[in-house]
Amino acid sequence: MKILLVTDQSVAIDGDKIIGSANFTDILKRLSVIGEMHLCIRDAKKNKKINQVLIDDISEYVDKKNITFIPKSQVWPSLSTLRILKRKISEADLVVGYIPSLNAEVSSMIAHKAGKKYFAMMVGCTWDGLWNQDWKRKVAATYRFFINKKVMREADYALYVTNSFLQHRYPTRAKRSLGLSDVVLEDNSDGILESRISKIRNKSIDSPIKIATTGTLNVIYKGQKYVLEALKYLRDKGSCNYEYYLIGGGDDRRLRKIVSDLGLEDIVKFVGKISHEEVFKLLDEMDIYIQPSLTEGLPRSLVEAMSRGLPCIGTTVGAIPELLESDYIIDKKASNQIVQKLKELSSREEQIRQATINFEEAKKYNCVRLDKIRTQFYEAIRGDFTDESSHR
Repeated sequence: MKILLVTDQSVAIDGDKIIGSANFTDILKRLSVIGEMHLCIRDAKKNKKINQVLIDDISEYVDKKNITFIPKSQVWPSLSTLRILKRKISEADLVVGYIPSLNAEVSSMIAHKAGKKYFAMMVGCTWDGLWNQDWKRKVAATYRFFINKKVMREADYALYVTNSFLQHRYPTRAKRSLGLSDVVLEDNSDGILESRISKIRNKSIDSPIKIATTGTLNVIYKGQKYVLEALKYLRDKGSCNYEYYLIGGGDDRRLRKIVSDLGLEDIVKFVGKISHEEVFKLLDEMDIYIQPSLTEGLPRSLVEAMSRGLPCIGTTVGAIPELLESDYIIDKKASNQIVQKLKELSSREEQIRQATINFEEAKKYNCVRLDKIRTQFYEAIRGDFTDESSHR
């Protein structure tokens, strides 16, 4: 059985190896339960804007001959891209679209026209993602929103990374559907929480409070600007014993200018792109995590921070309210609310309370538990094709 995955993710071919991100490795590993993997994907070496950390060898899950590189489409796929998609879809048994992605969304239309089954994997809200950027993307937001509603409504199979948010906004009539996070947490041992509580209790009152946000730096909708504004306010009021760590790739010139304009160069640290393992090590050094996003699906980075016992603050968008206690959910763009929550977290007892709540919530995203549920779902999809073949 041939599976064609259409995605804006990227890989690079290095000799006999195919190099991808840790996240993409997980996606391929899971989907390979269904059948032989074929990809329509971006070439990392030809696109300097790609911000993923490519370190994993994914040759175990896909053969080089089964990879077709296509560019990311902005307004509509080019004629050459459409020709490639039509040809590859005609050769597949099941088409999987990793959404949002215009190529993946168009592949739904091509697949149904060709009589192929379509599996939509929805990891974020197209409307929120486009509307919270520049005016050009705002113009595209409405028609992409309705394209995605159509794609999800007509999908044969659907997987959402949220429990309810995306399902409510983009409902489906799929034969089989599932709400399940794509977060991978391997270590949920209680020792992590014990270490965090000890760190909170033993922290010197004079030591800076370290805050972190993980997210691409060259997109407005990650919202780091509003944390910077909160820190500026606190500094002006004489109570800014903080350091802010920005983790993630992308062109950081916009944020560096904001930092300079606010006079925060001494407390803001641009970490850049680092591996998954390095992210966890850095999170263990932090004191508070903030997800100030203007749009999200279910943010992996927030769940990862929670799994390290970090007190967290997040906005009302996407599935963030499904993760955090309501007292630490703030409005998007609300720098004043970030100030207030940082003040509340100045209490060690409150930090310990939030650390415990978040750590226990993150246990729900243990990879063993989620992989079992996901594998059963994928095996059921494969079983549908096996049943169809036996009745022919």
